[in-house]
Amino acid sequence: MNERGGDANGRGAVAEKTSEPPPSKVEALDGSNYEEWSGRMRSAFKRYKLLKIAVGEEKMPEEGEARERWIEKSAVLFDLILQSANKEMFEHIKDLVEADDSGPRAWKLLRDVVQPNTLLMVIVLEKELAAISMQPGDDVKPVLDKIKDTYARMAAAGSSVSQLQQCTKIISVLDNSWDNLIPTLNSQQDQWTPEWLRQQILQEDFRRRHVGGGAATKTAEGYGAAGRGRGRGGWRGRGRGRSFGRGRGREE
Repeated sequence: MNERGGDANGRGAVAEKTSEPPPSKVEALDGSNYEEWSGRMRSAFKRYKLLKIAVGEEKMPEEGEARERWIEKSAVLFDLILQSANKEMFEHIKDLVEADDSGPRAWKLLRDVVQPNTLLMVIVLEKELAAISMQPGDDVKPVLDKIKDTYARMAAAGSSVSQLQQCTKIISVLDNSWDNLIPTLNSQQDQWTPEWLRQQILQEDFRRRHVGGGAATKTAEGYGAAGRGRGRGGWRGRGRGRSFGRGRGREE
């Protein structure tokens, strides 16, 4: 044993230094959270100086002590991956435990296994999102909650979702009883974020319920007439407005 805890060639020292559970914030890979999981694991690998091995930038040397150290690091990498994968994911990589390059192989294998499933999930979620609608008299909060939750699940599955996309969906899903609010929202496009729009709509809903007699009592025809009186100069969605306008600093 040398002073680092390994043998004369240093084997064992790396494992003793780095073989600890990944950060507690890394949730187990379950097939639906690959993007978040891989991001957090890459951060852990970088801290332990294992990232280059994981992504294939640092290849296994042909021979000598450098090869032994690389194999030791690969084993630690594999151990970290193993500890952060659920039972289903474990079944995909368990046979690699004896391989010299178990770490990078497990990292690549899980990516190849999960990413097709992730793509399928994104497609399913996009269909769910497209199906979200609102009819006159519907409570708006559950609709907004469903939109927010669906976009969060899409992001967790690795889909690239812009704020503009989310704002577009929020506005377009509102039924005709909300037409009177659209000009006000259009006039403040420089403030648009999904959360800001959500709060504006919920505040209007509260006002209607507690001051104006409730949204359900205000017919779509009445609001439609008000909307036509004011005009719809801004974006309305569902092909009913002229354009999105000149939103400043909009995320494409």
